Amino acid sequence: MAKKNYINVVVVRCKPLNDQWECEFDRTPVCLTSKENAERSYKGKWYEHYAVMPNGRLELVKECDY
Repeated sequence: MAKKNYINVVVVRCKPLNDQWECEFDRTPVCLTSKENAERSYKGKWYEHYAVMPNGRLELVKECDY
């Protein structure tokens, strides 16, 4: 897999819905920040990171760890 070329990350906080299937989250955008700051400050299991690609698209690069 080719290394992703991105600088900024959209950080999203994930809160489990605790439904009977336990497979979905309430996702709330937290901030747009640098890749380094996201990895340092938002590395917990409650966060997803979406890379802002050079063409403007968002790509999931870190899933929440529930």
